[in-house]
Amino acid sequence: MKGTTKLAVNLPSESVNRLRTYAEVHEITMTEALRMALGTQDFLTKEVCKGGKVLVEDKRGKFHQLLTV
Repeated sequence: MKGTTKLAVNLPSESVNRLRTYAEVHEITMTEALRMALGTQDFLTKEVCKGGKVLVEDKRGKFHQLLTV
């Protein structure tokens, strides 16, 4: 793949298990799962830096703010 860098990382087994499970459930590679996670984090961080908020509504209808700068 053009413009890519091979990267070795040390992750706790819990993080590896989460990544593996996500990849298996979505039928993608662990590399793609990690790429998606990084992309999502980048998008959310940029929105918060611009003054936006990242909110999650729980099943009771209560909102929780996830990220702060």
